Amino acid sequence: MIKGGIFYMRQQEYGERGRKKERLFFHLSASFLVAGLFATSLTGCQNSIQTEEQIVTPKEGTQAQETDAVAMGTLTEQLQMPKRYQSSFSGNTVSVTADADIVVPDVEGIRTKRVRFRAFTQEDYDRVISVVPGEGQLWQRDMEAMEASHGFTKSELDERIAEVEAQKAAWGGHGDWEYEGMGITVDERLAQLKEQREAAPQEPVIREIPGEVKYVESSEYSEENMLMGYITVDSTDYAIDVDNMIYEGFCRPCFHVQKEEDNGKYFSYNRIDNEEELAGLEGIEDAQRFREDAQALADRLGLAEFAVRGWDPYVSYRNEDETIVADRVAYAAHLTRTIDGIPVTYDHEYGSGNEPYWPEEELNLFYNADGLLAFEWISPYEIEELSENYVFLLPFSEIQQIFEEMILKRYEDTFQEAGMTMDIRVEEVRLGYMRVRNKENLMEATLVPVWDFYGTKTSSGGSFTEPYTKDDPHASLLTIHAMDGTVLDRGAGF
Repeated sequence: MIKGGIFYMRQQEYGERGRKKERLFFHLSASFLVAGLFATSLTGCQNSIQTEEQIVTPKEGTQAQETDAVAMGTLTEQLQMPKRYQSSFSGNTVSVTADADIVVPDVEGIRTKRVRFRAFTQEDYDRVISVVPGEGQLWQRDMEAMEASHGFTKSELDERIAEVEAQKAAWGGHGDWEYEGMGITVDERLAQLKEQREAAPQEPVIREIPGEVKYVESSEYSEENMLMGYITVDSTDYAIDVDNMIYEGFCRPCFHVQKEEDNGKYFSYNRIDNEEELAGLEGIEDAQRFREDAQALADRLGLAEFAVRGWDPYVSYRNEDETIVADRVAYAAHLTRTIDGIPVTYDHEYGSGNEPYWPEEELNLFYNADGLLAFEWISPYEIEELSENYVFLLPFSEIQQIFEEMILKRYEDTFQEAGMTMDIRVEEVRLGYMRVRNKENLMEATLVPVWDFYGTKTSSGGSFTEPYTKDDPHASLLTIHAMDGTVLDRGAGF
């Protein structure tokens, strides 16, 4: 059963003079919104994420407090932590049961870090391409030579003609309706495509291009900062896309490498509902090997500070006797940095819900049974020290108290109005870094220690005929600033 969005797909569009623009899009979100209730946050992605009554006021003297970097034992000892977080409590419509592992880095203390965005460099490109896909000459289709066919070959145009004819047949064979907002009819579109086919070559005409990465500061999007083409290794084409998209109101440099052979569509799935569906599918037994391969690849790329923190399965589907059935399994490995022994916690929320748009750094590697499908690196950043001292962290007992108060406030009113109930089960509590944006300057950010609570949510009542369970191990139920107890909105980034 399809539960989420498209894992990846290649999109092509053609502008003036038939110049082909290509962009790789990877959609990682496994979120599945039910009546908008599971998407409810404290205030969504606005500049202020909390109402007055929801703000947790830190105790006097705790905010931004630092402690001398002296031997104070392990972080676990400083936090006065229990071995497990166990609790049970409820409100009018929300009940919470916690029996959770508490994961804390094995360090003496934590320092805050300043984070600055950066563009991809020639060095980044050279070291990645030398490994993924391997050394090779970058090339593009020669759009001037293929202008008459808009960059397509005969076989590619045959596919497009067949698609339009199928659409026409579905409308009873009538071709006088407008085709996809293009200002022409279906019959005119077919005539257009057939004319292009007559002029199309059997094989694409290609030209070699230099693999030069550029970043020129600009107030608006500049194609000068984009490098796009293909590299062929062992008869396999790899699509390459490096785009330093940094301009006024937008900062999302991206680096994609995608194997063209398996250009299907993969969909995220809900672990609770569909475990049986995956049994026996190609690739399902390879999860651990893929995880190990992902870490080994990061090390080979010189990105040893990155480690696998998240792991999502995806499923492709095929039509079998007019029935959609699951076909193959792919996995996405999500890697984040480890800084001074402290991991940046991976979460499906990207921290980009404000203008200027600046998502958190992501390094994602995609595998199926044939091996690596794609490499994706988004929003790299530079890290600077803010202080040599360790920051003060609230004892875990205070974090627990804040969680138990705020998790009810987060959902109670919404579910009561909908005539529903929610059962929350906390299965893991994790301490790590989160990038928090500066509200006064959203292009500045700091890595701060936060607590994240993970588990499942089961909704009942309302329009549900049966209880619905949302299980996402990479979607925090609540994120709490470890220094002052403030509840943070991961979607907004602060």
